Amino acid sequence: MKNCTVGIGCFLVVALSACGGGSPTAAGSPDQESAVVPGTPTPIASVADQVDVHAMTYDLSAADVEQREAAVHSLGRLTSPEAMDALIMATLDHDPVIRTDALEELVDKGGARLTAGASQGLIDEDQDVRLSVVHMLADQPAVQVIPHLEFALTDPDPRVRAAAADVLQDIRNDASFQ
Repeated sequence: MKNCTVGIGCFLVVALSACGGGSPTAAGSPDQESAVVPGTPTPIASVADQVDVHAMTYDLSAADVEQREAAVHSLGRLTSPEAMDALIMATLDHDPVIRTDALEELVDKGGARLTAGASQGLIDEDQDVRLSVVHMLADQPAVQVIPHLEFALTDPDPRVRAAAADVLQDIRNDASFQ
């Protein structure tokens, strides 16, 4: 791969390399695992998604809060592992609004990303971020959130503890959970 200055050209090179793009080689070539086979469609969507993820990840380091916030919401629309990893990285932003937005995008994804987002959010230094995570968990399947809500019962902020207790009580009262 060529060395290039930071810019869209570099992102394209990285994205094409990551997707197996670049110069076509014969099928079965030992020096390239994912060779381009003539007549096989090129994964244009995956190349575009890779470029988007790299550009949005770059935007996460911008000084402008609005630019970082837009990047978080754009990453939330993607489903690639790279986009999810970038969202997890955004949970470490110095701005609590960005952290909360990133956590919301992760929690909305459910599954393992829910666990990663909730775990990160419930240990955040900002009590408002922790409180937001508890409220986000209220809309998720009970079986996935009970351990996180029980952890939130030990939070130093009484608002977080009360919100967690309320959500747990709602789960207990929900007939579909019993």
